[in-house]
Amino acid sequence: MAEAALFSIADAILNQLGSKILQEAALLWGIGDDVQKLTRTLSTIQALLLDAEEKSYSPRNHLLQLWLKELRQVFYDAEDLLDDFSTELRRRRSSQGTAAVGERIAREVRNFFSGSNQISHGLKIAHGIQAVRARLDEIAERREMFDLVERPVAEPAVRRNDRLQTHSGVPHVVVGREIDKERIVELLMSCDCKENVFTVVPIVGIGGLGKTTLAQLVYNDERVKSCFELAAWVCVSENFDVKLIVEKIVESCTGEKLGGNMEMDTLRKRLFESINGRRYLIVLDDVWNEDGERWSRLKRLLMGGAKGSCMIITTRLKKVAKIATRMEPYELKGLSKSQSWSLFGEIAFEGREAMSGKCESIGREIVEKCRGVPLAIKTIAGALLFKETEREWAAFRNKEMWEVNQNENDIMSTLKLSYDHLPTHLKHCFAYCRLFPKDYELNVKTLIELWIAQGYVNSSDQSSQFGVGLEYFKDLLWMSFFQEAKQDEWGYIKYCKMHDLMHDLAVAVAGEESLNLEIASSLDTRSYDTPLSRIRHVSLNFAVKFPEELCQTSSFIVNNAEKLRTLFTVQRPWFWDPKVYNPIIFSNTTRLRVLDLSYFGMTVVSLSIHKLKHLRYLDLSGNKMTMLPKEIIELVNLQVLMLRDCRFLERLPKDIGNLLNLAHLALGGCTALICMPLGIGRLRFLRELSIFVLPEGGIECSTAAAGIGELGYMNNISGELMIHNLERVKNLSEGEAANLKDKQHLDQLVLSWESGRDGVVNVDEKLLEALRPHPNLKVLSLDSNAGLKCPSWLPSITSLVEISIDGCQHWKHLPSLDHLPFLAKLELSSLYSLEYIDSGVKTSWASTSSSFFPSLKSLKLMGCHKLKGWSTPSELLPQFPCVSEVTINGCLDIISIPHFSLHLQSLTLIGGSKELLKQILKIIPSSPPNHLCSPPASHSSHLESVYVDQVLDLDTLPEELLPRLSSSLKVLSISDCPELRTLSPYLPHHLTSLQDLSIYGCEELDLCDHITIVGSDGSNDIMQQFHGVLLPSLSSVDFKGIPRLISLPDWLQLAPSLKKIETRDCPIASIPGWMLKLPEMESLEMRHCKKSVEECLAEDWPKISHIPTVIINKVCIKKDGSCQPLNEEVEEENPSHVIGWFGGLPEREEGEEREETSKLLQFLRNCARVLGTCCNISGDVS
Repeated sequence: MAEAALFSIADAILNQLGSKILQEAALLWGIGDDVQKLTRTLSTIQALLLDAEEKSYSPRNHLLQLWLKELRQVFYDAEDLLDDFSTELRRRRSSQGTAAVGERIAREVRNFFSGSNQISHGLKIAHGIQAVRARLDEIAERREMFDLVERPVAEPAVRRNDRLQTHSGVPHVVVGREIDKERIVELLMSCDCKENVFTVVPIVGIGGLGKTTLAQLVYNDERVKSCFELAAWVCVSENFDVKLIVEKIVESCTGEKLGGNMEMDTLRKRLFESINGRRYLIVLDDVWNEDGERWSRLKRLLMGGAKGSCMIITTRLKKVAKIATRMEPYELKGLSKSQSWSLFGEIAFEGREAMSGKCESIGREIVEKCRGVPLAIKTIAGALLFKETEREWAAFRNKEMWEVNQNENDIMSTLKLSYDHLPTHLKHCFAYCRLFPKDYELNVKTLIELWIAQGYVNSSDQSSQFGVGLEYFKDLLWMSFFQEAKQDEWGYIKYCKMHDLMHDLAVAVAGEESLNLEIASSLDTRSYDTPLSRIRHVSLNFAVKFPEELCQTSSFIVNNAEKLRTLFTVQRPWFWDPKVYNPIIFSNTTRLRVLDLSYFGMTVVSLSIHKLKHLRYLDLSGNKMTMLPKEIIELVNLQVLMLRDCRFLERLPKDIGNLLNLAHLALGGCTALICMPLGIGRLRFLRELSIFVLPEGGIECSTAAAGIGELGYMNNISGELMIHNLERVKNLSEGEAANLKDKQHLDQLVLSWESGRDGVVNVDEKLLEALRPHPNLKVLSLDSNAGLKCPSWLPSITSLVEISIDGCQHWKHLPSLDHLPFLAKLELSSLYSLEYIDSGVKTSWASTSSSFFPSLKSLKLMGCHKLKGWSTPSELLPQFPCVSEVTINGCLDIISIPHFSLHLQSLTLIGGSKELLKQILKIIPSSPPNHLCSPPASHSSHLESVYVDQVLDLDTLPEELLPRLSSSLKVLSISDCPELRTLSPYLPHHLTSLQDLSIYGCEELDLCDHITIVGSDGSNDIMQQFHGVLLPSLSSVDFKGIPRLISLPDWLQLAPSLKKIETRDCPIASIPGWMLKLPEMESLEMRHCKKSVEECLAEDWPKISHIPTVIINKVCIKKDGSCQPLNEEVEEENPSHVIGWFGGLPEREEGEEREETSKLLQFLRNCARVLGTCCNISGDVS
């Protein structure tokens, strides 16, 4: 099947032969006749390939398949030869820099006649072309054996009609699974298994029915999310590795990447910590394991969850379901006829209603053959996207569809039919994905770059290659060859996956030339029928750590596959010896177009890298070298150079500007770079340049370093650009020469000056004015500009979605930004002189509220100590229509701020005063009361989270707070308020939705006093009057650093859903008897308290023995009363402290006394103690 794309390979070679650079070289070396003869031979063969491709599908045509395989090898050799040819001329051009074309050709002619080397090289190329033509002639003579007929050379290319071009959204069509979803949800919600036991719900069905899709619908259902505290998704596929599954569950639960090198016992403990006492839902997708012992091992590890925990598994095999559970599996059926037709129409007739009328009867016959399998329906519908007439539809039905296998359990023939009807350039692209393992999350940008590197993307204009490749991807995505596409915040498709059946199809059509090796142990080379000399593409998947076998396997591959074009890893090993591997690569695999050596621990890149002259894609990310060899400049075909996370890399090669084809230079995380090389501005095709570092005057780099003006002609740059050290720009004309205003593809721009310096105010201000970006910019970050005012162009960048301004200490006011239609995030930090933000409000707020910050969702004001707010009084300002998150940190003087709408969900106040907190609460709207069920005082907002930190004069929560938040507040956190003495006398009465309560470092707070809980008849019998419920939703409380807390507050017994109580540095000496009345309790932790373990076991154990996890000081008490000491842990300071102190302190003014000095010093001492523990160092902060 791999021969299906031969037509496009021939087309690529013909394009090479006709290219300007090859024609010029042929003239230079006197081999024009040989090039023309090769072109004629190739054109003759290409005309037969379409007929040969179709006939080769029959298994009876074995000789034809062999003929095509042989032809394919010659085609590859021809490509390599012509690439040698053009590469030599590119190297000569790049070495001559920017010389004029006429002068360069004249110099070539002179060199030709003056050097025997030139004649030798010309003869070598001529002999190579003659040899290739002779092989082609010999193969072409045998075509008579197969009765091949010529077809028009114009291939049935994909019609890029308007519908396909404008369809930029991610296709997500789900039809006919509503009832199935409701049944599965009902099973989960009604699950009532015992504690420590989970219910397994198997979904069984043939491949392509949509088992994964159904599981995703259930997993993301809001009812399911609210029912389960913990959810994890693991795609298992064929490899049922218990350790790997546990690792993925822990990663999914914690959001932490474990890295793959954790021991099983440690993983077991981490898993238990994650699920202990919590109701969880785990989905194991695509399970094939029939080994009962493996299932038993996994089940034992998953014991410990709360009552009602569940697992969903999806599998094609009923036997797997029977091994996993005694529950009858949910057997997923195919779609009904009406559902199948609806799904088919969504794709095949999308945007062309006229076709649906003419072709409906034909379409229904075609759908009938798909047997209700959604994947088959979608792929066939996708294939018909390219059929524009009723005649084409009829031909598809009459010929291809009736050859499809009638077995409903085998849809591969249906999928293969869709592949057969792809244009050949898309066949190349799809087959290449065979290199990735099943369920691999493909990076779409990387995938397109790999396609381009292999020459699969047809575009005469290099600057538009990526865009054409993206259209290829979208075509395949829309036709369901890819699925599960994920978009980033800007709407770009970032990741996708392949259905496992599609992956099987890719393996089949890729044939013998592509190989994905899962290296789990030593390689048995005898298991490969295909000679390694025929293999062109290899990906290595190092599943297990085997150092010796790993190196041996890698060496074997590269030693015996000298014609490799691709070599990369999809899962890297923890052990790697670059000394063993690198020399072999650079010596033997000289035909590579793609090479990925990322994160291999290399400190030096081999000087032999120049031998890889065909290389288009090179990934050296995450290595430890300080510089790259100058020989890398000889890779004149290089299009992608990935250097992300090379933290020690100090500089790039000085002649990098000679890599004229370079389109992607990824430098994110290269924090040690000191400058950019002179001449980098010659890279006119560059699409990606994430960092541009300006040189410091006087250092060695500055004499050969690029100034900011070299950005001037690099107008194809897209994505993110960060320009550092702008204080080093001395010539203001360079700022204008950077030409940022013409970089229309940039999404994000960071302009950064060195912080904490005495900048030249006038220079910084004028430079920033000159660095005006294009109006298409979406994200702007300005850091430490020393000018006096904001640039005049800021309000005119109307596409901005995020604005971040930090450390611009002299700005006194900010222009009006409320008119920006897409601005969703505004962050102002350390603007120490800022007094006002212009509002732009000219009329009453009622008439302008819809246009006032219409899209703003997040507002952060931090360290703006003189900020009084907006220039218009609050009562005249419109409200923020959709702000949901507000953070105010260290802004003590705010008096005018717009009102918030009901969309506000999170409020953080760090620093400030009690009065400021009251003022902010007044501008939070509340919903009108429901007078049938609540008194007028219970007006409530939609605010869900409130964080109050370092409000030094706060003695009690404002009266305005609790009533307004009674039905919405879920999280309340209060920290470091030294004067706080009481929360509120009526706290339990109001916070009926509260789920998490955290209080840290409030030394005067007494949580046991001043809380009044009385019934309507004045009785103090709490349980009788309130039936044990005043805080129905409270599930977690966390008290730390409260010296007056000597016992747990009695009002906690009014929280029947309470699951976790944690205290630290609180002198608790007793445990109340009402703990028995909290049946949902899962964890009680009291660290650094006065209660000893012995006292707890002797006096209080009956009160708390029902709680699964009990920790007293540094001892864990198990349910049987036995004790286990805990490992010593480093106790970290509350992260909010760091935010508060470093975001909230103004610069010290001469003679200024600070009340916070002693507290800051104490915090620094704590930091030193933590660092000393972590790093085994000693020291003190005095």
